[in-house]
Amino acid sequence: MAQEGDLLAKLAVLNYEKLVKKDPAEASKLLFACAKIGFFYLDLSSVTAEKYRNLVSALNRESQEYFSRPLKEKLKDMNSDWEVFNICG
Repeated sequence: MAQEGDLLAKLAVLNYEKLVKKDPAEASKLLFACAKIGFFYLDLSSVTAEKYRNLVSALNRESQEYFSRPLKEKLKDMNSDWEVFNICG
C-alpha cells in the first residue's frame, strides 16, 4: 500500500550517450516519451555526458550572473525590435 511520500511515476529512462550516437532504438524511446508521456529521465551518468553537464553548469552560472545585475544595466541590452520577450526578466 502506497503511503504519502511514496509517489512513483513511470518514466522512460533515456541514455544520453546512445542519443548522441543516434541509436535508432533510443531515438524511438525519446519520440514515444515526448509524444505519449510528456516526460522522461535523461541519464547523464556516463563519461560521455560530462561535457554536456559542464556546459549546462556553465550556462547556469552565466545566466545567474547576468540576471543578478541591476535592472539599469540589463536595460542596456534591450532592443525595441524584440516583441516576443523582455530580456530584463
